[in-house]
Amino acid sequence: MSSGDMMHGVQRMLNPAGAEFVKAAVFRLRRLEDVPIASGAMSRVAYSLVAYFDPATENYGVYHSHPRYPHQGTAGHLVNCDLDGEVVKIPWQGEPYVFVKIVEHVNQMETVVGRLKLHVESLVRDHPLRVNIISDRNNICGTVIFEFSVGHMSFEEMRDAQDKALRSATERRSMEY
Repeated sequence: MSSGDMMHGVQRMLNPAGAEFVKAAVFRLRRLEDVPIASGAMSRVAYSLVAYFDPATENYGVYHSHPRYPHQGTAGHLVNCDLDGEVVKIPWQGEPYVFVKIVEHVNQMETVVGRLKLHVESLVRDHPLRVNIISDRNNICGTVIFEFSVGHMSFEEMRDAQDKALRSATERRSMEY
């Protein structure tokens, strides 16, 4: 390795906002608490989170967490779900709000449990936040615990997420016919 390559690597570590990175909203997901379970079979249910800036693109599912299995909560019809500190990054261009939806997976079906509308400027950075999940019927249906920060995302990470979204959209279209 030449000294020029090493110097370039050090510069990239010290200045990640260079030409190869974009600004990103970063979520470190901790857990879901007291989420009502819609189906009776907890062993077949998993939960994931999808983050997006534009409500028109919410169904693209580009920036999402992996499905996680819940465990019994405080009451029989409520569950908790550890999200294991998974990180979800979204390219950010100064949008005032970020939206998050919580999705319940049962076999091949997906159901939106609830949504969050978060004002980016008012979010506390790098500290755990506990936010109520609001269902489409305006009921509180649990809480999500996460940490928010503004960071960076490489073009490679962004391209991988967009490729994954394109593949899933193609699969959805092929299933409709």
